Parts: sequence; C-alpha cells; structure tokens
Amino acid sequence: ERYYYISNRGPRSFEGWMPLSQGSPTVLILDPGSGRIGQAASRSTSSGIAVFLQLEPGAVLLLATSSRQTGEAPWSYLRRGERRA
Repeated sequence: ERYYYISNRGPRSFEGWMPLSQGSPTVLILDPGSGRIGQAASRSTSSGIAVFLQLEPGAVLLLATSSRQTGEAPWSYLRRGERRA
C-alpha cells in the first residue's frame, strides 16, 4: 500500500489522468474536506497505473493504493460544467 497527497495549487481546475508510481490495481480517493471516499477510475500504463482526478483550485485529495479490493463504491465524478454543492 502507498499513500499520495494531491493538491491543486494552481489557478485552474484540473481534470485528467494522473500517473502513479505504484502499480496497485485498487486506488481509493479520500476527500479530507468532505469525508467522501470512493474507488478511483484507473487504468494500467506502461509505467504503472493512472487515476482519473478532478481538482478545483485549492482542493486536496488523498489517494490510497491497495492490492486488495476494498468494497468501496466508485468515486462520484462530476460531469463537465457541474459543481459540487
């Protein structure tokens, strides 16, 4: 298992695939601000794994990788143009 602290310190939103150095098949997203948790959309890459992330400016997420299935529901991604309440 490995943990990642991801923050968007820039002025623009980020939406896209982010490569991780750990190739574990299961990645959980944890939002420390809201307490939300869910399994990230992920895909294998030539160098490991990549997860799909959406981060508003100033947002922080924690990622936790695992070689085991966790039973968590999929992460709730926003549709383009949608904002979280």
